[in-house]
Amino acid sequence: QMEIVFTHEDFVSAKTGLTQIVDYNNTSTVIKYTVNDRTLLFLADIGGPWQGPQEDYDVFESRFLSMYASDEGYLDEESYLQCDFVQVAHHGINYYMGEIYSAIEPEYAFFPQVDIKYSDMYHPCYRQVIGQLSDSGVVRSKMYFMSRYTHAVTISQAGSISVEKFE
Repeated sequence: QMEIVFTHEDFVSAKTGLTQIVDYNNTSTVIKYTVNDRTLLFLADIGGPWQGPQEDYDVFESRFLSMYASDEGYLDEESYLQCDFVQVAHHGINYYMGEIYSAIEPEYAFFPQVDIKYSDMYHPCYRQVIGQLSDSGVVRSKMYFMSRYTHAVTISQAGSISVEKFE
């Protein structure tokens, strides 16, 4: 099953008819897949390279989360955003989406970014995103980076998950 979670139309002001998106990456479509009762959330490039004031991104994160909150404004214990897998947004370059990762509470994270030693990561934001994912429950061994290896993830019909690594 495939569900559209967010499109740029979700961030248009009902009052003015104008978009409130200040970074073109936030026009990305976010998609949630369900396969054998396991869920995968692909965040695409939302939260994209931070080029403006922090407040602009706080507004985006707040709006995105509010779409899935209860009438009281809180994410439910069993939030629609909670998923087993997350494709980390914008290559892991955006350290200001910690609340979104907390709402997702993934077990596995996929980085569309090269695998290198943690200490060799050029920009500190990668380490901050790894920290945010760790805080939301992802253990380092279940964070997968685009690399010279292929990781085949299989979700059985019973919903069990297995990962194989190939050269």
